[in-house]
Amino acid sequence: MADPRYSDAIVKIDLATGRVVGAYDLTDLHKPRIRGEDCLNGIALEPALEPDAGVGVGGGSGGSGDVVYATGKKWRAAYRIRLGA
Repeated sequence: MADPRYSDAIVKIDLATGRVVGAYDLTDLHKPRIRGEDCLNGIALEPALEPDAGVGVGGGSGGSGDVVYATGKKWRAAYRIRLGA
């Protein structure tokens, strides 16, 4: 997973090819927001029990979707999100 700079999206990367294989728009995750002052600024992938063919950082979650923690600059919260498989 990666959070491209100046974007409200996170992307899933195939580790074997380096290609983006999925994108998730998190624009509506945290409201209200002050334009230019707060933005998505950090993600962490929850460790998986069963890796799913090397897609994502640290595997995946056995095909049931990745669990990601997301937070942002000047956000007072972190969000636990289950992304679709």
